[in-house]
Amino acid sequence: MTKRRGLWIELLVLSIIIAGFFCWSEIYRRRDYREDFIARKGRLVSARDSLLRVRPTDSLYRIVLENDRGLRVDGYLSIPSSGKGPYPALVILGGLGTGKRVLDYLEETEGLAMLAIDYPYRGKTRKLSWWEFLTKLPAMREAVINTVPAAMLCNDYLEGRNDVDPRKIVIAGGSLGALFVPAIAASDPRFSAAILLFGGGDLQSLFYANLNTPKPVSRIASWFLATLVSPVEPLKYADRISPRPLFMLNGTGDTRVPVRCTQLLYSRAKPPKTIVWIPSEHVHVSSAKFRERVLGELEAWLKKNQILSPGQASSTGSPLSTNPFSVGR
Repeated sequence: MTKRRGLWIELLVLSIIIAGFFCWSEIYRRRDYREDFIARKGRLVSARDSLLRVRPTDSLYRIVLENDRGLRVDGYLSIPSSGKGPYPALVILGGLGTGKRVLDYLEETEGLAMLAIDYPYRGKTRKLSWWEFLTKLPAMREAVINTVPAAMLCNDYLEGRNDVDPRKIVIAGGSLGALFVPAIAASDPRFSAAILLFGGGDLQSLFYANLNTPKPVSRIASWFLATLVSPVEPLKYADRISPRPLFMLNGTGDTRVPVRCTQLLYSRAKPPKTIVWIPSEHVHVSSAKFRERVLGELEAWLKKNQILSPGQASSTGSPLSTNPFSVGR
């Protein structure tokens, strides 16, 4: 009888611990991290740029930014060589495999400066064992959180350049990068607009859709990972982009970012907002046809919102898209 009673007490204590942990995690997941992001941004204390090469339509620079808290930002900056500045600018976050190299995949856009940055993580990211992945989780989480102030430091840097219009600096993210855009735009009102290419909300569902493990494992792992990086959950910040314009572009056949996740994020955002659907799977930056389609849609929206002037056009010469698969709301 005593042993049975002791077992029930142990189970009760364990249940209380599990319930307490779950309640704490839910409170943690709902927390607004904007004040923390702003504190982490600190003050820009060093900005170094070096010319890499001059191309027919632009000059390409390598930049290194550092703040007073030890955060370092590496990136590439493209400045148009034709026309007259100051130019509107995009701060770009690409996919995990592209980072600051995203400019290598983009045709230069006349009249538009572009600053593509790397994620602030220096460790190994591919072919990790489960043990390696678990040991690197704290550093990965820190990099996820620091991506937001890293983008905000780019705003500090671009505002100090005479060839960039500080009133027209736009935050743009594609694939993985799109997940950070709502938190960045909500934390830094200086960004005049926000662009999400192949992005969505509800990190738990996004992780679940991309995990290649048995379903029971995927459910537990997706909950744990979503809790770990919940400071940047897009759904918490989407409504704080307004009154600045928001542009979303997604693929109808995208299995990595389920349609439900995209629609959920779009429904959370407030006007002015536009969503465009194209017949595509996930991002294919290596495809010239894909890049031309995305740039055409993006260019049309930038002009509609007076970020690009009507006379400015992409160097590809592609017309503004009027494809019937486009849906703007």
